[in-house]
Amino acid sequence: MKILVTGFEPFLSLTRNPSKEVLPMLEKEVNKEHLKTMVLPVVFDRVFDPVKEAIDDFKPDVVLHLGVAESRDKISLERVAINVKDARGVDNMGNQPVDEPILKDRASAYFSTLPIRKLEGLLKDASIPVEISNSAGTYVCNNIMYHTLSYLEQQKLDVMAGFIHLPLMKDQNKGTNKSMELRMIKEGIMRMIEYFLDES
Repeated sequence: MKILVTGFEPFLSLTRNPSKEVLPMLEKEVNKEHLKTMVLPVVFDRVFDPVKEAIDDFKPDVVLHLGVAESRDKISLERVAINVKDARGVDNMGNQPVDEPILKDRASAYFSTLPIRKLEGLLKDASIPVEISNSAGTYVCNNIMYHTLSYLEQQKLDVMAGFIHLPLMKDQNKGTNKSMELRMIKEGIMRMIEYFLDES
């Protein structure tokens, strides 16, 4: 069983991104033959290139894309990615697409192929705040989820893939409940990884 886990670099006003900071913690827990991690650029037109290369070279059985959503107070398992780029803020190269398709002449949407109900149950059993979300937005998070699922379908690859939004870390959002300790974020992602390793 091989699992590819990606996070994002900081962007906009965020100087730190929990989806990036959790990756070294995962690497300490899982053997490299089973886990590959990557930090992706927050750039619409560049974000998929390293993922495509990793899929082709590493040949994962599962792809877990991680990102941060400042408005969330739970780990959010995204159900669907839509074929739209519509940014309220610029990406890290200054791009701000409006009402543009991610890929022309492709499907309007792709659904996560992760067992999101099973993963939700695993985290609930561990008292880790979790939810299933029906909108990955229209920024770069949705973009990478859509690109990945489209590519896997196009190449007829038997790979499970999806996107998981994380809350801000506690020290980023003091005084509100829209945050989570990084150790709890790590525990939640590790429980998902262990589920897939156990299933192999």
